[in-house]
Amino acid sequence: MKLENDAEWGVWKDIFYIHYYPIKKKPYGFLIRDPIFTKTFEQTFDQLWETAKP
Repeated sequence: MKLENDAEWGVWKDIFYIHYYPIKKKPYGFLIRDPIFTKTFEQTFDQLWETAKP
């Protein structure tokens, strides 16, 4: 599985975050504090992880 992805994303407690650090511009990102978003992300990540295993 090849994902072209410049942004970083993840979950911390009940916060889903995405952030991007471009080389010559100001970094930016956003936070969503919502248990539904974090649960959905964790489920999607787990499915991708299982699919990507050799």
